[in-house]
Formats: sequence, C-alpha cells, structure tokens
Amino acid sequence: MPCKWSFEAPEGFGFKVVVQKLDSSVVLRIKNSTDIITNERSLELNFPYYNSDKFIQIDLPKPAPLISTGSDFEAYITIVKNIQEKNDANCSTFMNGTVLVWTNMDQNYEGYENNVRCNFNLTISPKTVVLARADLPITFTTEFGVDYVKYNDDGNDVIFPRQKHYARDVYIFESNKNGTDKTVMWEFVSDGK
Repeated sequence: MPCKWSFEAPEGFGFKVVVQKLDSSVVLRIKNSTDIITNERSLELNFPYYNSDKFIQIDLPKPAPLISTGSDFEAYITIVKNIQEKNDANCSTFMNGTVLVWTNMDQNYEGYENNVRCNFNLTISPKTVVLARADLPITFTTEFGVDYVKYNDDGNDVIFPRQKHYARDVYIFESNKNGTDKTVMWEFVSDGK
C-alpha cells in the first residue's frame, strides 16, 4: 500500500531526515515545497538530509512487494533550527601513560552538546610512526551517520567508525618520506539535534 507523510515545522525551523534502511524494491521520494531532496536512486543511507523549508513530504508511491522480509523502510525525522552556528565542543587532550587521548566527553562522561565542533592537529615528527585508535561506543558518543569524527591525511577525508555499534579501529600514520613534519587534522562535529 502506498504511503505518504507530510510534516510542517514552525517558522525559522526545517527538518533533518536520515534514512536508515530502504529495500531495493521500494520507490522513495523526499521533497519540500519546491524540490525533490532525494529519491531511491540518489539516496545515501545513514546520511543527514537537511531541509530549510518548513514543509517536507516523504512519499512511498509504489506498493510494497507481496513477499517482504520485514521492514522495507526505516527513517527518522527531526525538526531543526535553520540558522545555527557551530559552537566549540571544548574537546580536551590528556596523557594516559604513553597515550595521548583526544576526547569530546566531559570529565563526568556525560556526553556532548548538540551543534558543536572541535579540531585537533596531530604533528608527526620525521622518522616516526603513530598509531591512532578510535574507541567510540556509538550509542553513547555519536549519532551514527550524522555526528562524526574524521581525519584528513594527505588531502583525503576519512570518517569513522565504519561499524554502527562500536569501533576500535586502529589507524597507522607515518611521517613524510622527505624528512619533514606531517600534520593529520582531526575534527569532531555534532549536528543540531
């Protein structure tokens, strides 16, 4: 059976839509009052689509197949303020033995605020190798696919973790081959909701 959901936000607010699951047989259109925001062909799962229009409609015009393996479509929608400056997340660094820790958590491990950002530049001295480990219990420290930690190494942005529930990925960074310092830029960003 076709489904259509329409939402209207108060003045000065829009929407964030994150589609978490979409079966390949499902036709999808997400649109505002003037444009199609995404559809089943251009959709990126677990990616936040922001819409500053105060109207949004999610349309599944094609009936679901007769044989279904469960949920064919899962998404969540949040009302967000249209104009928001990113605030400093007050991330901190500290030494834990021989390990440098960079964290977005406060001292009471109570998490972080919405709509914040912080950066950390890691300088790798010549003839040095650095191991970086991401200890991210996703259900506690980031909203998967929306809030993120990324690093930029030689012009390539890498967002992690690559798993949904918990990541303990290890990343290896080597110094520049020409004997100069190498900088790896890290960034943490949380969205407005």
